[in-house]
Amino acid sequence: MLRDIWFTFWAHSDFTDSTVSPDEIRRSEVTESHIMRPLFMDSTSLPSTAVLEELEKILSGSVFRNAGRSSRLLRFVVDETLNGRADRLKDYTLGAEALGRGDDFDPRTDPIARVEASRLRSRLELYYATEGASDPVIITLPKGSYVPVFENRIARSDTASPKTFWRRDRLVWTLVALIALFAAVESLRVWRGPSNLVSGPEMRLDITTPPTTDPVSLAISPDGQKIVFVATSQGRTQLWLRPLDSASAHPLAGTDYASAPFWSPDSHSVAFFAEGKLRRIDLDSGFVEFVARSIVPAGGAWNQDGMILFPIVPDSPLFKVSAKGGEPARLTQLEPHQTGHRSPQFLPDGRHFLYYAMGSSEVRGIYVGDLRGDRSQRLLDADGPAVYASTGHLLFVRQGTLFAQNFDPVSLKLIAKLRSENGLGHLGSAANRKRQGLSGCPNEL
Repeated sequence: MLRDIWFTFWAHSDFTDSTVSPDEIRRSEVTESHIMRPLFMDSTSLPSTAVLEELEKILSGSVFRNAGRSSRLLRFVVDETLNGRADRLKDYTLGAEALGRGDDFDPRTDPIARVEASRLRSRLELYYATEGASDPVIITLPKGSYVPVFENRIARSDTASPKTFWRRDRLVWTLVALIALFAAVESLRVWRGPSNLVSGPEMRLDITTPPTTDPVSLAISPDGQKIVFVATSQGRTQLWLRPLDSASAHPLAGTDYASAPFWSPDSHSVAFFAEGKLRRIDLDSGFVEFVARSIVPAGGAWNQDGMILFPIVPDSPLFKVSAKGGEPARLTQLEPHQTGHRSPQFLPDGRHFLYYAMGSSEVRGIYVGDLRGDRSQRLLDADGPAVYASTGHLLFVRQGTLFAQNFDPVSLKLIAKLRSENGLGHLGSAANRKRQGLSGCPNEL
């Protein structure tokens, strides 16, 4: 088989596995100086009874049904605000009273208030993007505040775009690089033919791009001929397209603020997330089309039948929608102690798909689901999403080590033994090394 194929990637941040992640802490940090007074828009039409009715409707919906902490926290901040005690909504009060930590709670060492507030914001966004899309009253928790905002939907501006905090980490960047590696290996294997599958010299591919603040937003086309990535030029961040048989790339008009692109199976279109929306661009015509609302991107996948899978926010289940647009339909169900589904990838049959479930150690990991909505099956534990390679392996990272696991996409079963280190290399400690060299396939893969 091909050997000694190397590539280098930059690790931009460390990945830490826990129910409370550092990314959640960083993006949700709030200090007492940030506390704001409640804002009532068109307050004459928003009596307390209307707000309380909306609260009960939210808590009885499917988004909050199994989210005990988020439900308790939302009820607490709404009740305190309506009773004129918004000035009490600080780290200590939320942790000690709303979240049950007690009088000994110390917000300096326990980030639960900040983390649960961040999760509550995501759940509220998901609720109003789905079952609460037509509710006359909107309850939000602005970033930088623990004081809820009560709005009349009529008074709310429809032009406001949610701020995307698409968090990158070393693990995701590793897996993106793996996709590029195996696309290159498979393309070369097809081109050279089976008789030439022997050891070869080291090969390198350098792609020079304009500057970017989003280095992991890239994707190689299924036919292996093109790469799309996010870059900034003349103050504009947008998608760029580079044919691999060309030395130059060009920007794609209409893709401003894009992130997390993924390809159509025929390699003629690219889907991407921008300004709280999932969009697609046809590369032949340049036409950009709205597909669905997606508040915070966390990966997407597109099958041969024109079905797209994606989470509306990282803390949501997966939804499915036609690539031509329409109303997203919930596909997966969050199990107890799971906090979100993300990074779907279709298997070759176009009906089954992989995805990563976040949550406690007992329920997190790689799952396989079905477009019919049947109960998903947990395949294995991992630190982040898996990649299915056409060699018949699942590639994933666990505790800093890259593994290859034989997998049958027909029976959906793991087969043979797990291989690591000698099979695919060890990633080492990201805390000690920011630039990593990853060895591909030195043995039989």
